[in-house]
Amino acid sequence: MNSSYANNINEFNTQIYEIKQEITETLTLMKQFYDVSIVKFVDYNALYTQQIISCDDPYKADSELNSLAQTCTQEKLYIIEDTLFDPLTKGRCQQVRFYSQYPIYNLDNSLIGVLIIADISPKTLIGSQKEQFVSFAQLLQTQLNKHFTPTKTVKPSQTKSLNRFVHLFSLAPVAFLIALVICSFSALLLYTLDKKDKKSAYAIQTQQLRQTLFDALERFDNQALYITQKDKIVAGFLKSQQSYTQQQLSDLVKTQVSSRARA
Repeated sequence: MNSSYANNINEFNTQIYEIKQEITETLTLMKQFYDVSIVKFVDYNALYTQQIISCDDPYKADSELNSLAQTCTQEKLYIIEDTLFDPLTKGRCQQVRFYSQYPIYNLDNSLIGVLIIADISPKTLIGSQKEQFVSFAQLLQTQLNKHFTPTKTVKPSQTKSLNRFVHLFSLAPVAFLIALVICSFSALLLYTLDKKDKKSAYAIQTQQLRQTLFDALERFDNQALYITQKDKIVAGFLKSQQSYTQQQLSDLVKTQVSSRARA
């Protein structure tokens, strides 16, 4: 009897350890994905609570997290982009500046905890990041509720193998999605840089063409002014002279050309 009880206790402890490990892996993945300094799962039964806090004063940050979790009591997605100026927190948080949480449910839809991401600087979540936060919460919810599934009656060795399979299966879509987001971001960054370089080169070429056009127009205006002045001089000469020779006209034109060359 005592041996059976001890085996059950060991199996239960092993199960708790494995679930905690999976929760820690999920929190680590979230910390990298959202680039935040704080990720935490609060288990209301105080059994699976896990957190990763990387800041100067983790105890104070955790205290502020608890205060925020007690304030955000409705079962919905909370996002506080800057706690210092948010009316809900009323500036009570000095270290945690960004806070977001999402509820975690049991198989019978009862609330069992909250998933939290936070940072020591203000932050904004775009639409796709909000949706991904919900996906992470659903993944964590699956990991927590595994031991309530019918697979519990299977032999321990088979259950362990099945748990690993479910764990790998559940993380694969998330890992693929993160890889896809990173690839898309890299492609967009390269495209933006290339576009910026081409835009800069195009601007330089446009400026050069514009300067060339202005120079050409200026030369054209000067040439037109010279031709107009020369015609006026020739016309005035013809009007002032009752008779003239071809040599006189030739000398007049040569004089204008030499004057233009000296100018």
